[in-house]
Amino acid sequence: GLSDTNQYLSLTLPNQAEIILIRDESAESSACALRVGVGSLADPRSHEGLAHLLEHVMFMGSEKFPGEAEFDRLVSNAGGESNAFTEPESTFFYFSTPSGSFERALEVFAAAFEAPRLDPDAAEREIEAVESEFQKNKASDAWREAQVLAELASCGSTVYKRNFVGGRDTLAKADIAQKMREFFEEHYVAGNIRVAILGANPIDELRAMAIQAFGSLPVKQPPVSSVS
Repeated sequence: GLSDTNQYLSLTLPNQAEIILIRDESAESSACALRVGVGSLADPRSHEGLAHLLEHVMFMGSEKFPGEAEFDRLVSNAGGESNAFTEPESTFFYFSTPSGSFERALEVFAAAFEAPRLDPDAAEREIEAVESEFQKNKASDAWREAQVLAELASCGSTVYKRNFVGGRDTLAKADIAQKMREFFEEHYVAGNIRVAILGANPIDELRAMAIQAFGSLPVKQPPVSSVS
């Protein structure tokens, strides 16, 4: 609108990652949100909940920053916050910190998308967290309603007839680390990633941060979604 004094800049990096930058001079915190164009509908039938499990394990260390809790500790110590969630066709990750801590946090955040550790021991622990989430959802009227709607929307198709969350029954398997790695390498590629960054820094500084952080994301043609 006419009262919007923010500055905006849209970038497509050479690796095809798309980024939008927002400069808000009044912002006391900076924030980043990242969308990967894949979600639970891409789970293999043999490992339902795989996209959700990968979301849980993504920030438990990277090749560049191997500490399992490094990102969470960095954000928490700065007084920031972070979260993630998986939807049928998208997975979202986001965080915010005071502006003085943002550049370092962004570096650690982006490193997970370049080369996460995806440690098998961490995956085993997170399967228990996913199982707990699945059991908790069973008591939710909204979740049960969504399951019924998914069944009704199927119209003879089996695409929505699945366990979107996952649990021990679908994920506690000997090849789970391999399946996570394969899913990451297929879908978590630069051309399948969209990023938004907001901060008070001059737009050229935000641009430099974005290029430094996300310019090395894996380059590969993302798969074409089979979901219409």
